[in-house]
Amino acid sequence: MDTIVQLIRNAMCCVKDLNLFAESLPNLYDPEYTSKFYTFPTPFMSKTTPLEFLICISQLYACISCTISGYNLIFGGGILKLKRLTRVSDLVHKKRLDKAGSKKKDDDKDDKADKDDAIVNQVVATSVMKEANGALRNAFVGICVLPIGISFFWLLRNNSLHITEAGWVGGLPALIHALTAMDIALVPLLYFMLKDASSALRKAVDIRAMVEKFSEKKNKDVAPSGGELSWINLDSYSLIVDSGLSSKHL
Repeated sequence: MDTIVQLIRNAMCCVKDLNLFAESLPNLYDPEYTSKFYTFPTPFMSKTTPLEFLICISQLYACISCTISGYNLIFGGGILKLKRLTRVSDLVHKKRLDKAGSKKKDDDKDDKADKDDAIVNQVVATSVMKEANGALRNAFVGICVLPIGISFFWLLRNNSLHITEAGWVGGLPALIHALTAMDIALVPLLYFMLKDASSALRKAVDIRAMVEKFSEKKNKDVAPSGGELSWINLDSYSLIVDSGLSSKHL
């Protein structure tokens, strides 16, 4: 929904800047047509055209949506998630200590079980660390998204409703500061977008290599009895579990 509203808002801004449909749809640029539905205070807000009012509504949506999303990313997807992961990490560590204590009492435990436990522990630890890094990133992204949402307040009031001309709510300097804050906050977000694209391409190459490795074992088990399990990591495990793959399918 956010993306759709974003596209519509940008399209309307392009129509306004390029003065499109001025002859075919003159009512879009006529402030008097707006007064038929609602009369804005004079002398500045009464200049609002129907097109500017529609842009204002889309900017209001962006203001509310980005502000709420930023808050949820900082706390729900960031700080609170880190607290939950800390408890999970403590439980995993406690389980490892319990297994280490029971191992001392059980001298018959074979080497294969030790290797299997080590692989499982590695996958769990990698998963927890990945989620923790994601939570830290969510908090940072939320810190960037929140000021973008707040800055839309000056766009919808000062720019679309012509309040800038009245000098209210900071006037033109406040609008310039809001746009500057938005541009600064967008820089790290663009960096994360490029980083995600690079990670997705690298993961696709790794998955393709893993599938090719599995395809060479069509008539064999993926993990033969007493065989090697070093190929198991978080990515391979996630692929097998999420897609329902098994040695019977490969």
